[in-house]
Amino acid sequence: HPKDLLQRNAEEAIQSIYLIHLLVQMSDGSWFTVSIGNLDRILIPFHNPTQRELEKELLRQLFCDLETHRGRDCSIVIGGLDENGNDVTNEVSYMILEVEKELLMRAPVIAILVHEHTPKRLLEESVCKELFEIGQPSFYGNEAGIQMLRTRGVPEDDLHRLSPSGCMEVVIPGEEQRDSWGCIMNMHLPLELALNHGFPLEGELPEPLAVTPENIPNNTDDLFSLYERYLRALFAIVAKYNLKDTAELAKNRPNPFKSLLTKGCIQTGQNLGMGAKYHIITVEAHLLANAADAITAIDQLVFQTHRYTVEELIRAAQANFVGFEDIRKAISQCPKYGTANKIADANATKLVHLFAKVAKEQSFDNHQFCVSLHTLNHEAQWGSFLHATLDGRRSGEPFAKNAGPSNQARAAGPTAVTLSAARLDQHLMMGGQALDLYFNPRNFETAERKDKVIALIKTYFALGGAQLQVNSVSLEQLRAAYETPDAYRHLIVRRGGHSVRFNDLSNNVKLEFIERFAVENVF
Repeated sequence: HPKDLLQRNAEEAIQSIYLIHLLVQMSDGSWFTVSIGNLDRILIPFHNPTQRELEKELLRQLFCDLETHRGRDCSIVIGGLDENGNDVTNEVSYMILEVEKELLMRAPVIAILVHEHTPKRLLEESVCKELFEIGQPSFYGNEAGIQMLRTRGVPEDDLHRLSPSGCMEVVIPGEEQRDSWGCIMNMHLPLELALNHGFPLEGELPEPLAVTPENIPNNTDDLFSLYERYLRALFAIVAKYNLKDTAELAKNRPNPFKSLLTKGCIQTGQNLGMGAKYHIITVEAHLLANAADAITAIDQLVFQTHRYTVEELIRAAQANFVGFEDIRKAISQCPKYGTANKIADANATKLVHLFAKVAKEQSFDNHQFCVSLHTLNHEAQWGSFLHATLDGRRSGEPFAKNAGPSNQARAAGPTAVTLSAARLDQHLMMGGQALDLYFNPRNFETAERKDKVIALIKTYFALGGAQLQVNSVSLEQLRAAYETPDAYRHLIVRRGGHSVRFNDLSNNVKLEFIERFAVENVF
């Protein structure tokens, strides 16, 4: 019977998706960055309105299996545009949201592609207190994703196939090998080298750099020029080790199953890293906002007003600003990225341009080094043992998270933060980037307040934003959970590209959440 055939096909479609998902993870030896893709588009041919409740039950089981069996970082994408520029939201899109609202699980990650013509209903149903409390969903700018792929060189005919994957990457399904977190760069380090005659403020470099130390710059243009030279030399070392690992992986741990499913591998007879049409190596830029704020402060306090010397700022940072409270206060009063200050934002954007340029120089053949702003929770973990930085951050304090600013700058409010982030020319960050915002639960108490949240999201993406990650868990509950964790075992927060249980985090990461949310809780 035709109805039975439709029912069987829906079951088989979802079962096939899950089996392939597990097999890919098993062959890859990894639970992360393996995603389902545009599930509403995949399943709509099998949707039977008369079997809606059955299909929802199948989705419930799929979600539970993904959450239980290695699907924590798995994205399920809904919305977006087709090859003709038409919105593809359909009934399956709403069924997926309904199931997530019923289950309220940390995984899989619901990713919504937002564009100018996204249905109002989709945004109204996805922007809600219940979902935001568990860090769901992720919002992606459809246009920014297209621009990222276009910048990477993806043909125009393929751009509509874009799909968010994993934490924040935007991919062409079936044609890419993703080396997520393939490289990590401390964006403050080149600044230290440029201002300290080729030496870091603390510790030693792993190997010599091919840069001859120069005199300390006396203007911002020369500072950026020398910064770029050190950035290029540092990244050459990082890229060298990444490519060495890629070659060793292909030799010692080939992946025939995933290679079979990835375009280019069979044609070239190569494993994923060497044979995939696109081998995307994500280059994580840590401390970019901190470095930008430091440059802004140096420009104002040293180059323009001559209030302090570079040597004085370095001594202050090396002393963790103990005994140099006047310098730290002066730095705090300088413009900050994240406050919609055009000068500070321009310095952050300049760093993005420099890093994208340097990463492109190291790319060749199918190997593309793509800049990304993703810290996961390193801003707290690594920040806990990182020495003081020239933006006034003390040793041990967290650095800026993802594409967001310092907590001091977050006090300017979500509108200022989103305006600054939108100025970063995000299409150059082809590895993806996320902006994290906390919304006080009272923003969902009335339709008017909720509409303002929706307007903020739409405006951010209209200005070129790539991804927005949300949280709205009660700050009081977080504080209570920190003190008495056993009483809050199921409390969920958005950590990076996925949500986790608050109790699973280390204490310093928990404190970073509380401190960051406390700043934004007033809005």
